[in-house]
Amino acid sequence: MFKNIYGVTVFDYIDHLKIRQANDMLFQGRQIKEIVHTLGFYDESHFYKKYKKIMGISPSEYCEQRF
Repeated sequence: MFKNIYGVTVFDYIDHLKIRQANDMLFQGRQIKEIVHTLGFYDESHFYKKYKKIMGISPSEYCEQRF
């Protein structure tokens, strides 16, 4: 039902929310380990894969573009 209404699965929606929060944390200068732990990713590798899938760039590339 969720997917019919919003066009994405609940899990994809949650992943997008987490990545949006990760972007805020990166902007604040937080370290990847802290972001991974705070947002509940399995490990750093899992975070990097999800981040790149959603954003199309790595977290470090995001920081380079942002700053």
